[in-house]
Amino acid sequence: SGLAAISTPYFAQAIIDLTNLPPDQVNVLYIGTAKYDILKYQHQQTSAFIELGCTINTLDVAHSSPSALEIQQKVNKSNIVLVSGGNTLYALDRWKAVGLDLILIKAVQNGNKVMAGGSAGANCWFDGGHSDSMDPGKHLSYLRNGSQPTRRESIY
Repeated sequence: SGLAAISTPYFAQAIIDLTNLPPDQVNVLYIGTAKYDILKYQHQQTSAFIELGCTINTLDVAHSSPSALEIQQKVNKSNIVLVSGGNTLYALDRWKAVGLDLILIKAVQNGNKVMAGGSAGANCWFDGGHSDSMDPGKHLSYLRNGSQPTRRESIY
């Protein structure tokens, strides 16, 4: 579910570097919807960012429906939007139900945030991609040409 890669200091630092800010000035918004906002996964997927000095905020929409204002404020405050791996279809459906999809699209269009994630968290930014949980074409379409962030067999 993208846990292995985004949990490492190497990848966390690479994502932080894209902000052109020192880590202690970086606000990461973790969206764990694809992992049903389970706290254990949030800790695993944000620990490297915390160790590097970033501030972590969360947006939990799997079991709650925050107001559009609360969602907008959390997205606005972030430098990095980090999306968990997990169930792509569930995440995108919940985002649409609470209006998060449109807020994220606007944030991408503004071009001042790093959008990142593993597995489902990578798939969601593309116009299609391989996923066990959904058919291509139901993604948010931020980037063209699809994504396949996870392979079950080795390519070597």
